[in-house]
Amino acid sequence: MGKTSLTLSIAGCFGLDIYTINLSSIDNNDLRNLFANLSGHCVILLEDVEIVNSSSPEMASLTTLLDVVDGVEDGQVLIMTTCHVKLVDSALLQASRVDVKTEFCLADKETIARLFWFAFEQKAADPLAHEFTSKVSELEFSPAEILSFLIENRRSPKEAVDNVAA
Repeated sequence: MGKTSLTLSIAGCFGLDIYTINLSSIDNNDLRNLFANLSGHCVILLEDVEIVNSSSPEMASLTTLLDVVDGVEDGQVLIMTTCHVKLVDSALLQASRVDVKTEFCLADKETIARLFWFAFEQKAADPLAHEFTSKVSELEFSPAEILSFLIENRRSPKEAVDNVAA
């Protein structure tokens, strides 16, 4: 499961709207206005939160981001994403602002096999799962990338194995 899948699952489970905010394309005023006009119960997906360290005047500042994050109301789920957690300002990651931190790692052999079984019926796919797993490099692809490949090759497990570039 990836960041997007997690967000969709949470929203679907609780029947919430999703507001996706890309911080690389929003300024301080727009960010404040968006948060002021959110519906009561919703999921707020803030993507690429490390970008607020930029000094660009066209983008939201860390101060504004901290203000709006601190104003998230009961019934609103805030999800912040980054591909570079070391670049995220520590003020944004304080325990008073972040309840749970989850790292989405690249797929290991077990994850690759589980995705293969998920994409195809486990019993039908079992003989080919090992072969597929041996052809896909461990810790090189995200689970989302592997699942996307399997969906593209969903006609048969054999086709998926044959189409892997070893």
